[in-house]
Amino acid sequence: MKINLMKNSVAKKGQTIGVVAATGVDTKFGIDLLENKNIPAVGVSISNTPQEQTRLQALNKKELTKIVINSIRLSESKGIDKIMIYCNSLSGAIDLEKVISCSKADIATPIDVYEKIATKHKNFGLLAANGQSIGNIEKRILEKNKNAFIIGYCNIKIVYDVEKGISPKKIIDKHSLGKICNFFAKSGAEIVILGCTHFPYFYDALDSNTCAKLFDPSEKMIQILEKEKLMTSKIPNFYY
Repeated sequence: MKINLMKNSVAKKGQTIGVVAATGVDTKFGIDLLENKNIPAVGVSISNTPQEQTRLQALNKKELTKIVINSIRLSESKGIDKIMIYCNSLSGAIDLEKVISCSKADIATPIDVYEKIATKHKNFGLLAANGQSIGNIEKRILEKNKNAFIIGYCNIKIVYDVEKGISPKKIIDKHSLGKICNFFAKSGAEIVILGCTHFPYFYDALDSNTCAKLFDPSEKMIQILEKEKLMTSKIPNFYY
């Protein structure tokens, strides 16, 4: 499988983040997020399409883990200092302990964020790309909070529409995402997790179309890296 490499436009002046994600789109979202923070980044995408990534996650954990390890090694050869696995479903589908043991760099994933917020709430709504992602996020939350309740919804077609560049409003209307989030809230969800790194694409539009409180782990991942002294900027309060 071909591993694709990209980088953002921030000149290297300190430490550089390696972004490992599923497709070129969410990889670019990750390096753009870091660019907005004035952090240099090198991005690696490991799949050509969301469906290709879903098949790997569902059917071949060993092969997927190997691909991620090779991707991290490629990033390390480009001079990165830390790694951000910028994909929810990918983070839960690999042998993360093996990946960490094979890397020289510290690694942050969305899973780290969910473990940190697990005890802050009891009822969670979850929007995800596929069933693997829902199951893995639910598992991590329950490991930290055995009394938690998770109501989940997944739809890989939302990811395809983001990759096509369809407008956020049209995506929300087409897939009834405002209504789904309202259902989560009416069912008692205190927050609704956007459990896919494609979904911040429509965060603002969805936020204005639902009564639910949305939660995007992307910013929190960077804060985790800041806590590990990756950057020298002042660390904001982790919890909202």
